[in-house]
Amino acid sequence: MNTSKSQRTYALSVVEPYITPEGSRAPTTSIPAASTWKNSTLRRRIRNDRRGHRWGIPFTETDRVFLGGRIERTKVMTNANSPQRYQTYRDEFGKDPLSFALTLGWSRDSRDNSLAPTRGVYQRVNGEFALPGLDIEYYKFTYQYQQYIPLSKTWTLAFNTELGWGDTYGSTSMFPFFKNYYAGGIGSVRGFESGSLGPQDTNGDNLGGDRKWTGSVELLAPLPGGDRTLRIFGFLDFGSVWGYEACRESTASTAVPT
Repeated sequence: MNTSKSQRTYALSVVEPYITPEGSRAPTTSIPAASTWKNSTLRRRIRNDRRGHRWGIPFTETDRVFLGGRIERTKVMTNANSPQRYQTYRDEFGKDPLSFALTLGWSRDSRDNSLAPTRGVYQRVNGEFALPGLDIEYYKFTYQYQQYIPLSKTWTLAFNTELGWGDTYGSTSMFPFFKNYYAGGIGSVRGFESGSLGPQDTNGDNLGGDRKWTGSVELLAPLPGGDRTLRIFGFLDFGSVWGYEACRESTASTAVPT
């Protein structure tokens, strides 16, 4: 469960990570999850119910493939003060649209430690594809690359970048806004509020976008006398999000520095 001044999300999943000696992961079973976006003026709400399974299959010591499928039903409730993109969504997809998304992923991890690495490379590719014939037809892909280079016994240089791309196909002309990428905050571009990079609407709300690029450069060292997972570091972060559907609603907004 996660709650904040702008969003409340709850979800439950059950995972069996090792059903074989080789490390095959059993299907991850999820019950419906719901998200609510809160605003004292707009009183908006989005409910996203999801049910699905996800398998993880190792095929080398460093490589793993993920396969899955998920049924989604997303209901957007609107009122006279709701943003235009909420009403546009309902006009495009109806009151209670249904989609079935196939997911495919691959990861390669050669880091010497997953919690406090000092050398090695981590790569991850995730794809999501909504099957044709249902209410929403879209796809999105995410790629992440991390590299750790030891400069000495103490200092490590780390690079990280993440790219995201989403679009629609078939009869769908609007990328669903709740599938947008966001950037800003811890784990993304530090020094900015969470999800604050990129275009905003006329109410000052962050729109996100169907394109994303973030990156960082870090210099790391373990904290003297502490556990190896406790480290001091300096960093430089950069990135933004953008996309046609987001920018179409943000023409009257003020640019946000990235």
